Amino acid sequence: GYLYCLDAATGELVWRYRDPRTQNNTTISVDGSPAVARLPNGTCVVVFGQYVARWSDDDPYSGLYTLRGDDGSLLWNFTTEYGVCSSPAIADVDNDSELEVVFGSNEDLVRSLNLRTGHLEWATLLRGGNSVIWTNPFLMDTDGDGVIEIYVMTLAGDLYVLDGATGEKIFLGIFRYSNASPVLADLNGDGVIELAVAMYYGTLFLLNANTGTQLWNNSLGGSVQAGPAVADVDLDGGLDIVVATDDWDNAMLQAFSSTGHFRWAIPILPAAFSSPLVTDLDNDGNQDIVVGSGSRVLCYTVERSNPFAYSWPWIGERGGAGTTGNWTDHDGDLLTDTYELAAGSDPTLNDTDDDDLSDYQEFIHSTNPRNNDTDGDSIPEGWEIENDYDPLDPQDAAQDDDLDNLTAYEEYLAGSDPHVMDTDGDGIPDGEEVNTYGTDPASNDTDSDGMPDNWELTFGLDPLKNDALEDPDGDGLSNLGEYHAGTDPQMADSDSDGLSDGWEVANGFDPLDPVVPLDERLLSSSSLLIGLGVAMAIVVIGNRKWRRKRAVDSARRNPSR
Repeated sequence: GYLYCLDAATGELVWRYRDPRTQNNTTISVDGSPAVARLPNGTCVVVFGQYVARWSDDDPYSGLYTLRGDDGSLLWNFTTEYGVCSSPAIADVDNDSELEVVFGSNEDLVRSLNLRTGHLEWATLLRGGNSVIWTNPFLMDTDGDGVIEIYVMTLAGDLYVLDGATGEKIFLGIFRYSNASPVLADLNGDGVIELAVAMYYGTLFLLNANTGTQLWNNSLGGSVQAGPAVADVDLDGGLDIVVATDDWDNAMLQAFSSTGHFRWAIPILPAAFSSPLVTDLDNDGNQDIVVGSGSRVLCYTVERSNPFAYSWPWIGERGGAGTTGNWTDHDGDLLTDTYELAAGSDPTLNDTDDDDLSDYQEFIHSTNPRNNDTDGDSIPEGWEIENDYDPLDPQDAAQDDDLDNLTAYEEYLAGSDPHVMDTDGDGIPDGEEVNTYGTDPASNDTDSDGMPDNWELTFGLDPLKNDALEDPDGDGLSNLGEYHAGTDPQMADSDSDGLSDGWEVANGFDPLDPVVPLDERLLSSSSLLIGLGVAMAIVVIGNRKWRRKRAVDSARRNPSR
């Protein structure tokens, strides 16, 4: 019935705690792992559940306890009717800027308490009180709405997801008896969180965490007492699920791929009652798997498959909450702060190495969160993932998948699509744009002058120079005007009808129609007609003046008339 605190460096006892009211009771047990967190004032606290076999009514000491981390003194305790066997989890589940502690109890209740005060925030009854909860709650914002979801499996095999703010429950499915905690991860990198859970009678299920839809299941050939681990155990760039069975005569440690494909199995007699932990214990570059088996602790090394894969650990069945049980995720990347510190990423940065791949995505793909180019091919991992390349394969940088004479690396530099021959759809293959013309394969108008590169090249203009207002053929129509009119910017009369393109466009006629209608012909001749009219008017007026002058002169000479 004691909780012990040991010095991590020496193993010496720092303090131990037992409820003083239970000193003479030998039926007390601490079955779950403690959780550790810090209060707003900086005080480190340790939270754990206690179970008392209630043979009589004089043992009402089951419940949750919160102690100071420095000396083990009691801050508060919360009494439950039938005890707490599961491990508590800590997070700000309701977005009130205060940490809560979430735990299941043996009266089939899930509760959320204020970590600082022990005040009850909400309590949710799951299966009508007809079951108990021995599993640990798994906390994660699986739907991206900013509110943490709480996943709980009852001993009877009912799987629920609870809203962290209200405790409202959604029933995801019923299975057959389980005291193994569920774990969650985006196993296949599709952006959707999956849930892996093992049943006592030996079946491993993978579900969609939001809908409960079953993706696959596998028989394990033995019963299961503890939750699986999710990690890239062979460092091939893909996540695996590792689970242990507890049959005394046939216990096995087994691994499956994210698609349910069987990988391997190792006998671990006599039995396993703990979840596997995965990490590179000796820094030899290979993942080690640690699991408890009977009275022994076993450690296995899995040889790495890819020399570039990063050894992300799995250090707790509460989803990367690690050894603390504290789901505090300051950068919102779905990795807890404590886990990131253990794994080597920055808990204050969503994308530690600024490669457009979040730290959680780096975990999924086994890439290095502090190196934006894990395989050293000069292409950032985010670009490789987005464009369906392997961030752990340096050879794919030389591939030319769209046969445009640009390698994947050159497409990255050019900003073009490595799977489309003509990224900008301008009719010029990306390779020609980069290697021949120096134009931008991702923009159909490199110089942003309103005229597509291909049109400028076709008509002898410069696609790298803004020459929209120039008029090389002197027809009074700018290059941009020629583009919109569909005329040749190097030919003053594109349709060879004797009229310049500029004049035809300005007067509303078709510069591409060689047939000149009468109205266009008359309008085009209007200047000549006006000139002739003016000349004729001058002649007529002059003639009239001359005749009038003659009449006046004649009258003067012959006044009698």
